[in-house]
Amino acid sequence: MEKGNTSTQTQNVVIDDTTAPIVIVQDITVFLDSNGESLITTSDIDDGSIDNCSGDLTFELDIVLFTCDDVGENIVTLTVTDANGNQDSFNAIVTVVNDYEDLDNDGILDNCDDEILEDMDLDGIEDSIDNCPNTYNPDQSDIDNDGIGDVCDLVEINISQALTPNGDGINDTWFINNIQNYPNSVIRVYNRWGQEVLYSVGYQNDWNGHFEDKPGSLPDSASYYYQIDLDGNGSLDYEGWLYITK
Repeated sequence: MEKGNTSTQTQNVVIDDTTAPIVIVQDITVFLDSNGESLITTSDIDDGSIDNCSGDLTFELDIVLFTCDDVGENIVTLTVTDANGNQDSFNAIVTVVNDYEDLDNDGILDNCDDEILEDMDLDGIEDSIDNCPNTYNPDQSDIDNDGIGDVCDLVEINISQALTPNGDGINDTWFINNIQNYPNSVIRVYNRWGQEVLYSVGYQNDWNGHFEDKPGSLPDSASYYYQIDLDGNGSLDYEGWLYITK
């Protein structure tokens, strides 16, 4: 009997892949752009996901666009699908940062602000209504009510007509707005009998109603005549009456 006979038969073998990919993610930080947006891709989140079989993997994110409303931590989900339709998902954290300025000081960063107000001095007051738009003055102080803030109104002299040295912090000294800008000014104050009670060169808004070179205060509930020579050249620029009372 002859030996060595062989026989072959072809058989189809079906490999059934039911194993899902292993999803590996990484947390990231992104920054909003000038339009208040940040766009991410799957490659930003994927950190080397793998599958048990060779072949292409498909990646998908549930969120790709972040805006001003998303500042802070956000959870995104990366889903990975293999060639056989097996898939799995894993979450990652996307931290959204907005490092733009707030030039109009309205509490909304510029790239998220639909209406940026002009505020050149950054005092929180819109330039169109700021009484001194180029100099910081959030209190908008305007002692003479001329529409020009005191920090800008450096020339006009405004003289207080009352002195009340009672220690309450209001008109305790005789205040002459902008007098400090005239270091050569000469100021004289007289009582009703023509006696000089104050003489000052370069007045510093510090007179509290005391008699010049004498102890004690001047009589109150009385009017005193003042003369102001701004340049000290002997020509009066202002004169009038000051009322002292407690």
